[in-house]
Amino acid sequence: MFADRADAAGQLTALIIEQVKTKNAVVLAVPRGGLPIGAAVATALKAPLDVILTKKIGAPGNPEFAIGAVTEHGYFVDPAYDTQELGSYLRTEIERIQKLLAKRAHLYRQDRQTPTLRDKVVIIVDDGVATGRTLIAALNDIAQQQPDHVIIATPVITPDARELLHDHGARVISVLTPEHLQAIGQFYYDFSQVSDEEAMRILHAYQQR
Repeated sequence: MFADRADAAGQLTALIIEQVKTKNAVVLAVPRGGLPIGAAVATALKAPLDVILTKKIGAPGNPEFAIGAVTEHGYFVDPAYDTQELGSYLRTEIERIQKLLAKRAHLYRQDRQTPTLRDKVVIIVDDGVATGRTLIAALNDIAQQQPDHVIIATPVITPDARELLHDHGARVISVLTPEHLQAIGQFYYDFSQVSDEEAMRILHAYQQR
């Protein structure tokens, strides 16, 4: 159990410092809950900090069940659901979500340039990973920018998600890998929601250092 995100950030950062020996890293946090932890990791590595925006595609009639994910520049659909029957639904959802992410990108970045990822060690940070599906689209996006390699850093992740992300080319660093995970929040005593305002404050404060 973690007391809160600050406790989780401290434990995760200790592992990253031990395992990641580079001055060539870029940290990409998944808003909103990943930003407090991402800022701690970026501070420890003296690395640039930015956000990576990704949102799941919910199944028809069951929006909480992820059948894929969308990023600012692309998407991933689980092959089991990438069918002709769902084609129209998927196209509509992908377009809708990309418009939403474009608005969020402007909200977080304003007119600031994103850091270059070419030949960098890219560390994607989130406060927990349950299925890993929402991060696959992010990995596909990042791969097009030719990084040196990609690390998923998170306090808690399921074994299945760890294996899935490894199969998509990412190294995973985590504090906990529980066999049974119903919700990320069950591993935090305090899992208070991080607002957009707080997430943006963390990001902007870091960039102005």
